Amino acid sequence: MDTKNEHKILIVDDNSKNIQVAANILNEYNISYASDGETALSIAGSVKPDLILLDVMMPGIDGFEVCKRLKRDQKTFEIPVIFLTSLAESDNIVNGFKTGAADYITKPFKAPELKTRVKTQIDLKKHQDHLEFMVLERTEKLRMTLEQAIGALSAALEKRDPYTAGHQHRVAYIAGMIAEEMKFPDEKIKALKMAALVHDIGKICVPSELLANPRKLTSIEMELIKTHSYEGFEILDKVEFPWPIAQIVLQHHECINGSGYPNGLDKNDILEEAKIIAVSDVVEAMSSHRPYRAALGIGKALEQITRYRGVLYDQDVVDVCELLIKNNRLNL
Repeated sequence: MDTKNEHKILIVDDNSKNIQVAANILNEYNISYASDGETALSIAGSVKPDLILLDVMMPGIDGFEVCKRLKRDQKTFEIPVIFLTSLAESDNIVNGFKTGAADYITKPFKAPELKTRVKTQIDLKKHQDHLEFMVLERTEKLRMTLEQAIGALSAALEKRDPYTAGHQHRVAYIAGMIAEEMKFPDEKIKALKMAALVHDIGKICVPSELLANPRKLTSIEMELIKTHSYEGFEILDKVEFPWPIAQIVLQHHECINGSGYPNGLDKNDILEEAKIIAVSDVVEAMSSHRPYRAALGIGKALEQITRYRGVLYDQDVVDVCELLIKNNRLNL
């Protein structure tokens, strides 16, 4: 009957007898082995063992260098390492811990000590993995709750302002397409789209008759409309998002030449996400019907963003948006 458990151990030693002795003592685990550092790094990256027993003195790269490389690699940095060292090499213990080792074992091995130290590290790794899983699970639940709250806020605004129903969703769609083309990380794209879904939430604080007014607004009325960026920030800043949602919403009408509102920020002070929403907002708004005018169309929107490329709107964002429009990749 096979009594091996699921945990994997990589033993690295240039002395095959040492490997055999350790493997016999630890026969309840799934053992793989290497006799040099380069092979050990290759196996660690592919097998992803739960623990590595690593000899210090080896031909080629030594154990210290192997450990350093393991800890620099995203795929292997969490694997605990126990150094194997002879009694004469006790000065190496401190160096081992400095490179990221979790423990050390002196040679020749004593079976009870080897088993106990290995089991301790395996158990610690198991508990760490379980905690990480729980954190990820709770983070995902929190993310889902936040996304639902964002969706509810967006729906509330669009019920109040039927002329812009769907506007925030379409802006989020355009912004997401631009961010994907610009190779944003997935997490950053999620944050961007969530911010876009509520970028006009501050209009809840603007009189509804202004939002649905079919005539051109006066300068005073426009100043009142402009308060929606700050009002949106005030609403969202009270929520502890893991992303800068409130700041993105605050900045979505800022221009790279400093002529935007509410704070007149220049290019270097505006978040990338806000720059993308600024362009997406213009493209969607000009392509859609408004109370005071008919839809102008995607062609006019493209003229607007290219005319003010590098003046009001970020060059890179405009270039990507232009490419998406000309290649008919935006389904508006």
